[in-house]
Amino acid sequence: MTALYQNRGGIKLTSPEGANHGFIEGDLLRAQRFTGNGTYQSDTVVASVKSDLKTFYVEPLSADLPAKNFDYVRIGNSIDATRQGAIYLTSDDSEAPFMDVIDGVSAHNKLGVVDNIKLRAGKLQITDQSIGLIGAPVYGLYSSSAYLKGNLVVGGDVNSLTLADGTIGLGKITGNAQRAIKIALTGDAEEDRVTSGVFAYNATGVEIFAIRLDATAHIAGFSFDSTKIYDSNI
Repeated sequence: MTALYQNRGGIKLTSPEGANHGFIEGDLLRAQRFTGNGTYQSDTVVASVKSDLKTFYVEPLSADLPAKNFDYVRIGNSIDATRQGAIYLTSDDSEAPFMDVIDGVSAHNKLGVVDNIKLRAGKLQITDQSIGLIGAPVYGLYSSSAYLKGNLVVGGDVNSLTLADGTIGLGKITGNAQRAIKIALTGDAEEDRVTSGVFAYNATGVEIFAIRLDATAHIAGFSFDSTKIYDSNI
């Protein structure tokens, strides 16, 4: 636990056990506790550290001032980019439960910014239109990259494996598709059959292969259906 003392030079924090706290100047600290009526949350920044590395001074950045015998954790750093990472585990937040691996926290209000969430496991009530997350609560894993060693098994109901709004694809399939192969089911209406099927695109995004659910298809400029093959440019 961390004890608190008042000092004319600021707010002085020290460890009663005399252990090295590991904080440096610019570290963003937070103390948080559920009080029964709400959540006490005190945000501070480390202003200076004494040479014994066991005592430091902080400047308060929130209405809740530091309190005696609270635990203080580093969530980022306002100066050093190598100390702006954090692991956030919660069951009390409005969108909980989840665990976040975060980086790029240069201020307290950047802790929950989507771009700084490098991985989230649990309840994914966040918005990222590029992969179909619209803020509705689902449970799973959210990350910019995933490296899985071994088998990947996807099961469940229809459309249980979905990439980019009803599309399974290899290559760049968002925006103007480039060097891509995709299988798409865009909807159940008659007009959706034109954009549903198997497609391939070259490096400039030109569709060079298509087998659509409306029974039309083409390969390299030649179209065909159930009765004929013809030059689509004539």
